[in-house]
Amino acid sequence: MITVHDLDFLAHPERASGEMRRDYPSLVRAHSGRASLVVVNSQDTARAVQHELGVPAGRIVLCRPGVPSWIGTPAPATPPADRYVLFVGTLEPRKNLGVLLDAWERLVVPRAGLPRLRVVGGVRPGGEHWVRRMSRPPLAGHVDYVGYVSAADRRALYEGAQLLVLPSLHEGFGLPVLEAMALGVPVITSDRGALPEVAGDAGITVKAEDPAGLAAAISAVLTDPPFAAEMSRRGRDRASTFMWDAAAAALYDAYQRLLAA
Repeated sequence: MITVHDLDFLAHPERASGEMRRDYPSLVRAHSGRASLVVVNSQDTARAVQHELGVPAGRIVLCRPGVPSWIGTPAPATPPADRYVLFVGTLEPRKNLGVLLDAWERLVVPRAGLPRLRVVGGVRPGGEHWVRRMSRPPLAGHVDYVGYVSAADRRALYEGAQLLVLPSLHEGFGLPVLEAMALGVPVITSDRGALPEVAGDAGITVKAEDPAGLAAAISAVLTDPPFAAEMSRRGRDRASTFMWDAAAAALYDAYQRLLAA
């Protein structure tokens, strides 16, 4: 049995590191061909495993992640006055941070009182230019690059946010979307990979390469508190359907099938 989180390195090797481009394609094909079962984290990854690797649907097991334990039970809290828009993700080409920065430039000039954009995540090759861009006009003074934040400090980070924006070019699941929804933070995602699947009707989905559309969606949430409150409610409801007990039961059932065979 093997686990596959995503296959973006097959479809877009230009977005993968040198080691992944060199080794992963042959390894994943070899291992998936020998494995009795392939565990995946989303329907999107299941489709990719079936179509890209030729694994029959009967050998694919869906185990969706649950809400992370560090979130615990959300407690009512008074939001801070200086709330911000949040991006969480490693700064690498697949995360598509550039389209969010393009959208933010569109919002900075015409909109008074725009909250700050807070960008959280470590930098990998291909993401360094985004860090430089955030420190220069017109984004300087409007965007804060925070760097990596550990799980222990992540809950406070989400609780201070008005909105999470994750415009990735591909995600095998998109854990920041689930984390934000679980804490009642409205979510805007791209239309790629598993992101629409995870956000469901609780989030807003925009085209991954449309900064104007992304800017409009951000503005819509920030300028309509009742709409944002409804998104928050839907997000909590949606997040409650992602349970580790269900993932464990699916994996246990998969092992039982292997033993029976």
